Amino acid sequence: MKSEKTGFEPLHSKLQLLQDVYGSKVLFEQWKQAKEMRNSFAHREAGGRLGILLLKGFKHNLNMINSVFLEPETIKRKENEHEDLVKKTEHLIEGLFVLEYNESRILVLGTRPFTTGIIKNNGQSLWAFIPITGNNAIKTTSDLPSTIILKLKNVEIHEKGLNAEEVITNQKVLLTSTEKVENMEKLMKHNSQMNEAENLFPNISVNYMATVHSSLLKEVGNFLYEDWE
Repeated sequence: MKSEKTGFEPLHSKLQLLQDVYGSKVLFEQWKQAKEMRNSFAHREAGGRLGILLLKGFKHNLNMINSVFLEPETIKRKENEHEDLVKKTEHLIEGLFVLEYNESRILVLGTRPFTTGIIKNNGQSLWAFIPITGNNAIKTTSDLPSTIILKLKNVEIHEKGLNAEEVITNQKVLLTSTEKVENMEKLMKHNSQMNEAENLFPNISVNYMATVHSSLLKEVGNFLYEDWE
């Protein structure tokens, strides 16, 4: 049996102390993710997946390192801004909406803000929109529409949706709830397609959401990384 190292303090305990200082559970969870990536690099089997780990972990860990140099008040302000935005958009998380962007009108199931800026990205936020399925039969997750992830500024929330501008192009982004018969029929078809797919491929929804989650983590990392460039 290995003896405990004299004077050794686990990294988890050190992170817990940082949480006590910053008063941020959100940041603490992000630091834990960085620790898990660190552990993956140290694992003896990491060599075969080193490239993937590097691509996924570099920006995230750099963001975590940079966050240590922020004042607790700055972090708290960012988190309060995000929490406030989440509360104001609770009515947009689920439903049927028309997303107007880039000269297209797309039916989506809802949206939510996943993070807000803090330095250079101050006043900006990152949003995800889940489109409904099209006319193609669903056999694999690749048959499902990709999540639309947009960086928005000048966001105005209203009862039926939101108005904003896309950060890079300055294009208008409009989200409006819809109850038009033809749109509701498309939603019914979407639900039917998803049920049929689940019966044939029981894990398809789980795999799809895992893909969505992975895309979001990558974009959140990119968004926060841009704050430090």
